[in-house]
Amino acid sequence: MQLNLPGCKVGLMVAGKIGAVSEVPAVGRFDVQQASGCACLRLRKAARRMTRHYDAHLAPSGLTIGQFGFLAGLHRAQVDKPGLSLTALAGYAGMDPTTLNRSLKPLVVAGLIDNVRDPHDRRARLVFLTPAGRSKLAQAMPLWQRAEAEMTGRVGQDAVVALNRMLDLAHDRLGDASAGPGAG
Repeated sequence: MQLNLPGCKVGLMVAGKIGAVSEVPAVGRFDVQQASGCACLRLRKAARRMTRHYDAHLAPSGLTIGQFGFLAGLHRAQVDKPGLSLTALAGYAGMDPTTLNRSLKPLVVAGLIDNVRDPHDRRARLVFLTPAGRSKLAQAMPLWQRAEAEMTGRVGQDAVVALNRMLDLAHDRLGDASAGPGAG
């Protein structure tokens, strides 16, 4: 499939038929199939499949894999201190604080987590697991373990270890992508 950009008009040719034509600056000729090798698109495709796998296993607990991850992260953080700032949790989750706050609302409504003003910094909020949150995490843990074991069995232990190493490497090398192209 080729995308021709002669002059200032572009037409997408699929199976010999030209699709919609729109005005764009001429920049040359592009092979649209190059996008099939895009690491980001492939990662998103795999992530959607993986999310469906974990969500299906966690369904009896009423949690999604994202919610399970928040509860597990808070549990781990509370070993050292009684709460985690929204900023720290956002960093752990790789999200901006506003998006994180929206994602946490269902957990707050369900009484699984709470957030309060930081007594040492009135501008900050601390997020922590409630007793109900610890109980829900304990209920979900065996479901997550089954999902993890099944995924590892299907993909292979060595592949999972390699995948985790590659994802960590990409995360570290890309840095904060919101800083713009070339930043990091």
